[in-house]
Amino acid sequence: MASGEKKTGVLVKGCIKALKRFPLLKLIIIGDSVKINNTFRHNKKLLSRVKIIHTDSIIGMNEKPARACFTKPKASIILAANEVKTGNAFGLYSPGNTGATVAASVLKIGLFKNVKKPVLASPLPTGKGHTFLLDSGANVEMNPELFLTFGILGSAFIKTIFSKKTCVTKLLNIGVEDTKGGQHIRKVYLLLSKKLPDFKGNIEGNDIFSGKSDIVLCDGFVGNIIIKLSEGFGKEIVKILSSRYSFIKERFSRTLSRNLKRIVNSENYGGAPLLGVKGIVLIGHGKARNRAVQNAVKNALFYKNMGLTKGLEDALLKNT
Repeated sequence: MASGEKKTGVLVKGCIKALKRFPLLKLIIIGDSVKINNTFRHNKKLLSRVKIIHTDSIIGMNEKPARACFTKPKASIILAANEVKTGNAFGLYSPGNTGATVAASVLKIGLFKNVKKPVLASPLPTGKGHTFLLDSGANVEMNPELFLTFGILGSAFIKTIFSKKTCVTKLLNIGVEDTKGGQHIRKVYLLLSKKLPDFKGNIEGNDIFSGKSDIVLCDGFVGNIIIKLSEGFGKEIVKILSSRYSFIKERFSRTLSRNLKRIVNSENYGGAPLLGVKGIVLIGHGKARNRAVQNAVKNALFYKNMGLTKGLEDALLKNT
């Protein structure tokens, strides 16, 4: 885990929770060793399962990711990616600079064959479980070939993690007809129709949360806006229900509010997987706290046990 520029203590507390929950878990924590050790002061026995790598170098949120990865070789995210590259760790989690995490993962861990860029897959709640939005922030501009690669990765992710034989993949557009959208998006539609067996056409924004698709494809600019809009809207709905609708019985109101918070709270998802790299990489929310860290570790272990890395690699070899 790379501590980044967030408060080290908050993130390390999440590691402590994860170590308590998973007795066989071993962690590598990268950051200020003094602060890390100080956070473990009441849980010193857990340190026998922790390797601490000291660094006070970080890549800030306002720095240019690619340049910083070359000029700051001792930055926490670079050291974390190196641990995965050398096989000391099977994956990493970082709630820091997303661009830096993507760049470090590409430069140090590497990409699968035939993958030019990785894709960020963010879970969104639906009435039937979850749908995953690809891309949700790693690639602002995407050509049709990238959409196809990401479709292959998304489909393999769903089939591997959820042990499903099929995956419904749809393209985010302004209408469901194949003639909708600009010239660029129509080219994407045509390529997906020819090359992606799991492609089932377009989906409109109002159906993203309907559960009609397992994967929703869009570029990272649009995807990131959707993710942040969803988080903000969900939080405001909780506030509205809690403060304005006094006619709802108090007990029911508390239960409804609690369940809504559970659904819209990004802490419950831990982090979004970065697909296409030769390891498990989870990118956390910039405001992640200890609960998010614990859930990220839980998800990383789950992905490892389900054979995610091999599942993605096999799908790419088969479809490209």
